[in-house]
Amino acid sequence: MSLLRIDGLSVEFPGGVRAAREVTLDVRAGETLAVVGESGSGKSVTALAVLGLLPETAKVTAGRIEFDGVDLLRCRPRRLNELRGGAIAMVYQDPLTALNPVLTVGRQIEEALRRHLGLGRRAAAGRAAELLDLVGIPQPGQRLKDYPHQFSGGMRQRVVIAMAISCDPRLIIADEPTTALDVTMQAQILHLLRRLRDDLGTSLMLISHDVGVVAGLADRVAVMYAGRVVERGSAAEVIGAPNHPYGRGLLASVPRIDAAARTGFAAIPGTPPDPAALPAGCAFAPRCGHVVDRCRAEDPPLLDAAGGRQVACWRHAEVAAAGGGA
Repeated sequence: MSLLRIDGLSVEFPGGVRAAREVTLDVRAGETLAVVGESGSGKSVTALAVLGLLPETAKVTAGRIEFDGVDLLRCRPRRLNELRGGAIAMVYQDPLTALNPVLTVGRQIEEALRRHLGLGRRAAAGRAAELLDLVGIPQPGQRLKDYPHQFSGGMRQRVVIAMAISCDPRLIIADEPTTALDVTMQAQILHLLRRLRDDLGTSLMLISHDVGVVAGLADRVAVMYAGRVVERGSAAEVIGAPNHPYGRGLLASVPRIDAAARTGFAAIPGTPPDPAALPAGCAFAPRCGHVVDRCRAEDPPLLDAAGGRQVACWRHAEVAAAGGGA
């Protein structure tokens, strides 16, 4: 049973910019779905559409988004506000911009508790201290009085996570939650998210450009490119052996500690296409080492492939057999 279901979502910006193209995803209760891809692939736009936080210039041109049976694209603003921050929470990429610099972190956490749970001032303060302790911030009672700039980057991210889980949400959307952190802090934040998922039973939609970051946390993975999903399936299948050339290129670009000395850094050739001027056929064709004439003429739908996954590639079987990168 899907807790969140995104079906055929398309989002456009002025100038014919197609930021999301017929995106279909689902997040099941208690699982982690990772959505991976380069910057500009449509990951964040999809997440913002779920929360009703798209900029005014964006327009949802097609699709449906359901959360526990509620149509989020058509529900009333008051109902959406109740769900947003309550049943659905978001952890943003940059915690410094997500937090108000002129308010203490305690006041910002307490505001969510009072708004969504109806707690009084004293009860909200006590619960806020418990939340800071839960995410591993020492001396939580004292740190409630501090402002965001008095925390390190990793600690700010922990504060944002504390705010996200404050109202016991059923779904957390984490948009690049470790991008600005060093590798040690990345590991700590990912461990924290895993522990919260396991202990609280919260579903997690994890957005990242880094395949390596999500490898140990995701149950299922969706790979996005040029605004659409090009491969989806179990994490073991999609990360272990991607069948789409783009997914293989992402995996090959992850630095490996066991790589031979003097091995060059692997990268996908070329750059992502202009979303306002997508090429005919498969959008990845200009960068693909497996391209044939059909790829340039016809945009492949998601096709059933080995392991129960789906792949938007005419040559997915040949790509799987060949191995290697993009």
